[in-house]
Parts: sequence; structure tokens; C-alpha cells
Amino acid sequence: MSERIRAQRQKAGTSKSTNPSLISPTSPSLANLTRGFGLPAERILAKKVDWESSKSQALPSDGETLSEEASLQQPLSHDISRISLRPQARLTSNLEVQRFGDKDAKLLTAAQVSSAKAYYASRSKQYTPEIITQIQQTVGSTPTGVIDDETIQAVAKWQQEHPPLKIDGKAGPRTLPAAFPTGLATTDATDEYVGEAKQVQADWAKLKTTNERADALLTAVNKQLTAAGVPACNKAIKDLGADAGQFDFVTWTLDLGKEAFSQASLTDEAAADIADTVYHESRHAEQWYMMAQMLAGKGKSAKAIAKEMDIPPNIASSAVNNPLKSGSMEALIAEGWYESVYGAKADYRGRVLTDLDTKQKALDKAKEQHDKSPTDANQAKLDKAQKQYDIAYEKYRDLPEEADAWRVGGAVTDAYLKK
Repeated sequence: MSERIRAQRQKAGTSKSTNPSLISPTSPSLANLTRGFGLPAERILAKKVDWESSKSQALPSDGETLSEEASLQQPLSHDISRISLRPQARLTSNLEVQRFGDKDAKLLTAAQVSSAKAYYASRSKQYTPEIITQIQQTVGSTPTGVIDDETIQAVAKWQQEHPPLKIDGKAGPRTLPAAFPTGLATTDATDEYVGEAKQVQADWAKLKTTNERADALLTAVNKQLTAAGVPACNKAIKDLGADAGQFDFVTWTLDLGKEAFSQASLTDEAAADIADTVYHESRHAEQWYMMAQMLAGKGKSAKAIAKEMDIPPNIASSAVNNPLKSGSMEALIAEGWYESVYGAKADYRGRVLTDLDTKQKALDKAKEQHDKSPTDANQAKLDKAQKQYDIAYEKYRDLPEEADAWRVGGAVTDAYLKK
């Protein structure tokens, strides 16, 4: 069974802008999903989430996933071959859980500190003294190599300064990639790519064909992947609707949208959105490669890695030749993504994506009914469907691999438009 994943970003409810997507076949351990690690299903047009109204909803702990509500208990019913999400507005400070004026204030209660200590203690093999020391040095606590109250409060303060991370003191799979940026997540890589993407926009009219424009942006992003030690992506021009791109890890290909790259001209916003999408999807390639390198560091063969992750043999062989050192920060970060996509959290991830597909279809149906008959009753149904979709979408955006890719891609838009 194969699975494809595509996710996109939408700046506004009626925006035609494109954005991230990832496609990929699923391996048995994926429980049928993945967007960036995919998910299946039919194309979904996501409506704009009212993030301001969702501010009061607590974000999940960095070390935990959102609770599996009754809506996520349904079986994975659809053919996990493709799922497409209309990109939503990038998460911003609107989602901050708390902001404190006193920089010396203790952000966490005794109970929260105790919960964080339990989190690290339950993962003592991963959070070695070396790893803990690196975390302490980054967050500004005393580098003792031992988790203590000071360190947990310092992690919480660092999270506070980097929204929309939840302030919980747990340096887990959402916090670590932000605290220890690699490859495309580094400022230098982002800035260089943005400069070259702007040149592509400036040359858009000269690059007369869809293929020439796609090649130009692919060259820019592959330059950053190569610099990060990640195998360059292949390219395919496909009919993706308004989507600018999606990553297929089975073929290690960036599928680039025919419609997006065929436009006669681009506004800065549209150009930034396309550049963001391509970077977001390329970050998924980096994530996948790091996961393969992590497995290589554990002694797995290229053949075993290729089969387990459903990636090309040559990519798995490259990972084996360049393994991540077991016990390193990079390996721990990769383990967080692996756990979400292929590991113990894969089933939860699948249910999140399945639920999102279900809620999208319900929202589309409610909108269709409202358009035909805009009664108060149908408006109420539409509002309810929208709220349920927004909740499902937030859970999707909170998946560790997606939280990371959206953050990294979003940095491109910020730099492009100098936000």
C-alpha cells in the first residue's frame, strides 16, 4: 500500500497561494500515514483557522501529543495514498500560551516541574549527561549534566521566547529542532536561499517556461540540501492545483506545481509563498535523511533502512556512509521525528491525519449546504464544522515533523517579506 502526503499553507480563507506538501508511500510501520510523513486521502481544501479564537486552547506538551479524543478513535478508513491540506496562516505569537513580564519569574509550578522531571527520567537513555549539558548551555542554566529545577525553568523561559512552543520545561521533539537548528533550519541557509529565490522572481519573465522556473528554484534549494549533506532532490512537474509543491520520499522527488510555476508574474507575497513551500518540502527531505542516518548510527544496514522507511536504496546507502553518531543531539532530534512517523506515535499520527480528512469533508459539505441555502440553521452547522476542522488542523500542525517544517518554511516567508 502506498501513501502520499501533501500539505499546503493558506494565507487567507480564499487565498490561492500555494504551500507545503509532501507525498510518500507508507511503509507498514506508518500505520498508513505521513505528510512530510504522509497521509492519505483525497485533496483537502482547508479553510482559514481563526487562531486568535484558539489562543485559549492549551498547546500540547512538547514531550506529549494532544490527547486522543473520541474523534480520533475511528479506524483509518481511507486509502492512504494522498492527502492534501490547504495551507493555513502560519502560527504566530497569537498562539503563545503565556508571556511573562518578569524575566526572573518562575514560569512553572512545582507540579509542572515535577512532570518535567518525570519526562526526562523516563527517557534517561536519550537524555544523557552530554545531551543535558548541551540543553543547559543553550537555555542558559548551569551546565551540570543533571536535570534540576533551574534547568527546567530555564527551558520554560526559552520556550516562552520561541512561540508557539508550549511552556512546559520539556525539551522534546518540538523544542529540540528549534533550539539546535540543522541544515535548512539555520539562518545562513535560509538567508542564502531567500536571496536566490528573489532572483528567480526577478528573472521570472525571462524564465519563460514552467520547467525553467521550477529548475531555477530547485537549484537554489538543492544547493542548501547539498551543503547540509542531504542528497539533492529530483524534480517532476505535476498538476497539483494551486499547490506549489510536495515531496515524495519514495522517489526522493520534489513534485512542483504546474499552475504555480506557470503564472505570468508573481507578487512578492506569491513568490514568498512558493519559495516557502519548496523549502518546507525540502526540509522534509532533510528530516527523512536524518532519520535514515539515525538508523544507520544504530547499526542498521542500507537494505533494512530502505525497506523500513520506504526510501530509495541509494539514499539509504548514503545515510549508512554518513551515519549520525548514536547519542548525539542530531540523532535525538531525528529520533523524535522517527517516533512520530514510523515509531510508537505513528498510529496517533495516522488518526490525526484521518480525522483531519474527515473534518475537511464535513466542512466542505456544510459549506455547500450553506451556499445553497444560507439559513441560520445551516450557518450554525457551518460554524460547528469549521470549529471541528480547526481543532483537527491544529493537531496536524502540532505533529513534531510538521511543527518543524512549518517553522523552517515560515522563516523563508518572514525573511522574504522581512516580517
